[in-house]
Amino acid sequence: MVHGALELPRIVPEDLAVVAGPGAIGLLTAQTIKAAGARVVVLGTDADAHRLHMAAEMGADHVFSVQSDDYRAALGELSAGAGADIVYECSGAGASAQGLLELVRRGGQYAQIGLFGKPVAWDLDQVCYKELAVTGSNASVPSAWTRALKLLADGLVKTEPLVSGVFPLTAWRDAFDAFEKKSGLKSVLKPVD
Repeated sequence: MVHGALELPRIVPEDLAVVAGPGAIGLLTAQTIKAAGARVVVLGTDADAHRLHMAAEMGADHVFSVQSDDYRAALGELSAGAGADIVYECSGAGASAQGLLELVRRGGQYAQIGLFGKPVAWDLDQVCYKELAVTGSNASVPSAWTRALKLLADGLVKTEPLVSGVFPLTAWRDAFDAFEKKSGLKSVLKPVD
């Protein structure tokens, strides 16, 4: 997470950062950039109400449902009309990627962390019009591990609240069903003791 959230894009303290997707990846991203001094906004859908609540509990400054909150007006106020300094797409949803292009300021940064699993429509002209710096990350690198371990040791990033269920290997289907139903965040399969 450190590589995709802090090493490729650059956070400056007090940057307004928007994280789309309050799943485990989005919540880890939000905590990581909060530890770097960003003002963090997490976006989700109405189905993500529990996850948005968790985002707030884990330090997000603001959380909004893109379906029922006037998040665009709120972001306008938070940015004095300029737009977010940096946006992180963590949901892997094409509509989210397109929406973030509209929320980021001119000269801002767009970080793609979520995977779509298929081609998506994306208005790349906005990258040019807004002169955006775009980064993507698919893995971690050795330089990020030391920083990530320090964030964990210092309690600035918490992983335990993300684990919503521990299942024996024999109950793998239950773990996958919980994931499909979005009834939790992360299911852990535990080998037999």
